Amino acid sequence: MIFLKHGTDIRGIQPEALLALQVAHGVFQEYKRDVVITSALDGKHKQGSLHYSGYAIDLRTRFLGELEMIRIKERIAEALGSQYDVVLEETHLHIEFDP
Repeated sequence: MIFLKHGTDIRGIQPEALLALQVAHGVFQEYKRDVVITSALDGKHKQGSLHYSGYAIDLRTRFLGELEMIRIKERIAEALGSQYDVVLEETHLHIEFDP
């Protein structure tokens, strides 16, 4: 399943970010895990962040083990290809469309 953290705003999310979410969901399902979107167009991000234009999402990772997080990140990055950045941050998995 795909869940939204309370207060997460997805209004204005771009199709490229939705595609990334769909791919991430498939990978998370392989690990029998749900996807929780913790940030899309909401939250505080650095100036110029692709979150503000709807091209980036953050996914919760706190329920994943370290090795599991790395494998999930690698699988998503591989599936999305070079037009996307997939970054394992300290508190979440950041995915953005950045050709």
